[in-house]
Amino acid sequence: MKIIVVIEIVLIVLFGAYIFGTNALKDNQEVIKGENEIVNNQTNTKETKLVNIGEYSINVPEEFEVMSEDMIDLKYPNGNPPTIVYTNTAGTVNVACNDRSIEMDDSQLEGYVEIFQNLLGEATGDMEINYIEKNGHKFASIEFTSQAVDTEIYNHMVLFTLSGYLRIVSFNSTPEHVAEWQSYSDSLVDLISFD
Repeated sequence: MKIIVVIEIVLIVLFGAYIFGTNALKDNQEVIKGENEIVNNQTNTKETKLVNIGEYSINVPEEFEVMSEDMIDLKYPNGNPPTIVYTNTAGTVNVACNDRSIEMDDSQLEGYVEIFQNLLGEATGDMEINYIEKNGHKFASIEFTSQAVDTEIYNHMVLFTLSGYLRIVSFNSTPEHVAEWQSYSDSLVDLISFD
């Protein structure tokens, strides 16, 4: 079961699922009052909004909006889309949160990442993997570039466990926006908080 889900995640990455569109927040997500600012590599300040994703929250760019269910169906045709995705209006940069029903604890995280790395193989080129401990939580940070139909896609995925289940937060961008958003991507673990 876990290998099938890893394969599904790999397929999502390789098909370069980029999203645009708007929609109301899903029932279990709500915007929490509070803002943060991130100064990117080009010294532009990016304002963020804190969004509750259930048992955790993440700061997403203020300008990003939730994609519609119709766009989810179009962009994730394999039937296993992220729980919620925030994107810029052009659909070239997004932050996706995936609360899969995969039972997992911290001791299994590195083995899961190893399977993920082996399945992606040569399709991604270099893959940078780091393990980070923060506030009593273990995170796996995975950065790589994948090939979509018409462009490369920079991917930064953060995997962690919570309440006995795997959680994934990912940041994706087309090449022309990587420099603009690199500081956001570099801060991804710090942008996740626990309720």
